[in-house]
Amino acid sequence: MANGKVNLVDQLTGFLGNIVSEDNGNASSMRIITLIIVGTVLFNWTYHNITTGTLTGFDYNELIALLGPLGFKVWQKGKESNGPTNGDEEK
Repeated sequence: MANGKVNLVDQLTGFLGNIVSEDNGNASSMRIITLIIVGTVLFNWTYHNITTGTLTGFDYNELIALLGPLGFKVWQKGKESNGPTNGDEEK
């Protein structure tokens, strides 16, 4: 922070650090892997659309590559939490 201005790089790294860190502040490897997979698929899709000059939708393989890791992360977070979403409620 120089002269009272916040650097864009500092803001971006702080934002990404908040995304990949767990509640205790440690980096989550599952969140990092999910971010890499989603970023790669979106980059490839964008690159293809720009180079061909068309706007194509996602096919099933791309949707599975996008939603699979995100769905698994939501499931994992539910299993780690102590709330009723972990499937271990008493009956």
